[in-house]
Amino acid sequence: MNGQHIAALAALAVLGFWAVGAYNRLIGLRNDLSRALLPVQAQLAQRHDLLRQWAEAMSAVIGSDPKCKEPVGAACAQVQTAFEALCARPADAAAASLLRLAESVLSTTRHRLIVEAPARQPHLSRLQIEELGRQLAAIDATLGFAREQFNAAALVYNRAVRQLPTALISRAMGFGQAGLL
Repeated sequence: MNGQHIAALAALAVLGFWAVGAYNRLIGLRNDLSRALLPVQAQLAQRHDLLRQWAEAMSAVIGSDPKCKEPVGAACAQVQTAFEALCARPADAAAASLLRLAESVLSTTRHRLIVEAPARQPHLSRLQIEELGRQLAAIDATLGFAREQFNAAALVYNRAVRQLPTALISRAMGFGQAGLL
């Protein structure tokens, strides 16, 4: 073996070690995305429990009309399904987009119930609904913070996926851009 062969083998070894390091970094950042979803999951579970209680309290105002509880339950189920899809593939921008859409539907459903309640205010158990509303606002704020943590992890991941020369490995190995919540 001459000096050129040794230099070529050394260059290939360095390139191979770099590729393995870049791949491991991308895997680590994708795992950080998964860990960043844990607080979001906890807050979603708490919020859905409160939303069920809130819908029950609102049904006392609006009546036992299924238009009260069913849309909230369906919207919560839609959010949960979208969240599970995101958990399965935390770096999937389409899954994050579906979760944002499901959250929008849930927000619209909540707003519709709030708008309808004052029309039937004489039957309103106002204190319970107001207390649940305050608890929901607190959960929403905490959920917003958990989303910000996920978004920060997604931005770090996205930067790594786009950054040269790691972008070559990310494209070759199928690492795509993560979506934001």
